[in-house]
Amino acid sequence: MSNSFTTNTQNLALQASSVISSILAPFASICRAYPLEQFKDPAKPRQVAVVTAVSATQTVANPDFTAGDATLAPSSITHTLFTQPFGISQADYDDGARLEWLVQLNAQTIAAAISDQLSSVLTVANFGSAIVKKTAANFGVTDFEAMYSAVPTRDRAIVLDTSYFARVKPLSWCPPGFSNVLEHTRWSAADTNVHGFVGDPRAIIVSYSAPTLFQPNKRKVMAEITFMIPQIGLQGTLSTYYLLSSRQLMGAISLYMGATVGDSNALKLLTSA
Repeated sequence: MSNSFTTNTQNLALQASSVISSILAPFASICRAYPLEQFKDPAKPRQVAVVTAVSATQTVANPDFTAGDATLAPSSITHTLFTQPFGISQADYDDGARLEWLVQLNAQTIAAAISDQLSSVLTVANFGSAIVKKTAANFGVTDFEAMYSAVPTRDRAIVLDTSYFARVKPLSWCPPGFSNVLEHTRWSAADTNVHGFVGDPRAIIVSYSAPTLFQPNKRKVMAEITFMIPQIGLQGTLSTYYLLSSRQLMGAISLYMGATVGDSNALKLLTSA
């Protein structure tokens, strides 16, 4: 039977997953995540294979089954170990409402850092010149036509900065031809003047593994739960552990991930200039 630490940690992990998922939801439209085996050196870049299918499909009665092959192009991704530690007092642990609030605030903080990691890939160098260049005051539904043509796939979605999102107000509808229209609020890590994009999940490759606490803290773990962030497909962990020297109960939300360009034609930017 699970002890109270394990049960509470599991419940709080689900809460952390929910908070992080809501903040990272816009990136579900442009990211495809692949799991890595657990790896304990976050400073070492990893190689992820980008697969390209055979360029020409054969349409003859007697095909040459030896012609052509899918290609594997290794892409190097530098991974980051995101860790958000926080102290838990006995009062916090005894009072579920306070502990829930504590986890929620820390989940928001780590989600913002992960969001910035993904936003940093949104550059002209990676995806070319913006398909739409307009200030928020001049942006409107008519600009969807250019964005529609920029990424000709059924999975394309539009993500807009708040000031642009407010101009179209897609609260209860989605323009034909797009899977979704979403609001995103953090753009400081993206290229200068970037305020939105249209793209599909081929645009950015994300690789990840669920981290565990490193020594010497590993032996102090009281409970460690892995949780899933379904919007992106990432995994994270919520750990509770005890510091004997200070007699302090601690918690930590951790994720280990990296991101790089997948298909540069699968995303086009919206900028203000």
